[in-house]
Amino acid sequence: MGPAQSPSLAFPLQTTLGGVSLTVLAGGQSYNAIPLFVSPGQINAVLPSAVPAGSATLTVNYNGASNAASFQIVAHSFGIFTMAQSGAGPGVIEDANYNQYTFTHSALAGDVAIIWGTGLTRVQGK
Repeated sequence: MGPAQSPSLAFPLQTTLGGVSLTVLAGGQSYNAIPLFVSPGQINAVLPSAVPAGSATLTVNYNGASNAASFQIVAHSFGIFTMAQSGAGPGVIEDANYNQYTFTHSALAGDVAIIWGTGLTRVQGK
């Protein structure tokens, strides 16, 4: 659920982007997630650090329509983003100049590697 093209982000980040808002119900409280990218087939958002671990429900609202899904929040579970954006295949791992490491462009001992991922842990004190 979302617009055909995601609007550009503007700072400070808002709880609505392109008409899309995200509400998370967890631990008996409601939280607003911050959308970073929205489209009909994909929504990327930041879950507030204050959301407790456990069962939760995410509701996506767009142009008066809504859709809800249950999910589990865990304290941390690191995952590396993949080049195919499907969760399978080579990870998004780059050198210091943001060039993708590949079989023909591999890292050497002492090289910098930037690993794109999610799920390290919540920001403490938030």
